[in-house]
Amino acid sequence: MTPEDLGKLLHDKATRGAPLTSEESALLAEWYRQQDAAETQSLTRAQDDSAVVALRAQLSQTLDQLKTAAQEIQALANGNEKLREEIAALRERVARRLGPQPA
Repeated sequence: MTPEDLGKLLHDKATRGAPLTSEESALLAEWYRQQDAAETQSLTRAQDDSAVVALRAQLSQTLDQLKTAAQEIQALANGNEKLREEIAALRERVARRLGPQPA
């Protein structure tokens, strides 16, 4: 008989009000301790999984914000380049209008 089967048998015996020997009581107490440990581990794993899901959602949101910021930076850089070109063209026009200046 496996320890799991023995634990179930002793649990059944105890819940029906049958007397247990001191050895059976000790075995049942150990079985209960193992059951509690397994349940605690299962609950901890579930909490860890939900934490991972929350972190992944936060990471996804942060990546979206980063993409948006990168697009905004690129748009500003493009706008700045157009302004530089316009400034250069205006300077060229002003220089042509003024022509050579007499000394």
